[in-house]
Amino acid sequence: MRIKSPKLYRKMRKDNILPLPSYTTLQRYIKKIHPVYGFSEPTFEVMGLKTKDMFLDEMKLSEALSFQRSNLHVEGFVDLGKYSTENDKTKLGDHALVLLYQPFCGKWYQTVGAFLGTGAVPGNILEKIITEAVILLENQNIHVDCITTDGATWNRSMWKLFGISEKSSSCIHPTDGNRKLWFASDFPHL
Repeated sequence: MRIKSPKLYRKMRKDNILPLPSYTTLQRYIKKIHPVYGFSEPTFEVMGLKTKDMFLDEMKLSEALSFQRSNLHVEGFVDLGKYSTENDKTKLGDHALVLLYQPFCGKWYQTVGAFLGTGAVPGNILEKIITEAVILLENQNIHVDCITTDGATWNRSMWKLFGISEKSSSCIHPTDGNRKLWFASDFPHL
């Protein structure tokens, strides 16, 4: 909000509409964050509540390249982590896939993964990314019980790969055969 509309940020902070940090504190937080495509390992280490939901959604972006002075890296090419093909790595990305983690009880959420692709990420790659995210979270004793997506074609394709159908909205949990991993479609997209 501070980047998009500094005036709104100042107003909301001054009128105590939201408990927002000062500009200096916000700058310190931003300097400590090192955004990357893929999964950010430190993120998993600092998350701690148990029964949670993981959301994912994609959005269309404009193709563009940018140079990051802090790490001397050019960003904007397709980056699906270990699921990127060599051919894809030379293409400009135009869709972002973001995975969010949110507790069932609590008002916070945390981005656990971000990926850049050309077009929507296909269902077979989504299935691998979700499985990896669930395993990474569970390895930190952070329980994921539900995956929430919209009903886009690529998401429905991914659901089928997990065995989700009109008759079954869960599958065996990838890290615990005694648990189920549930799938839900977010209602605004139904």
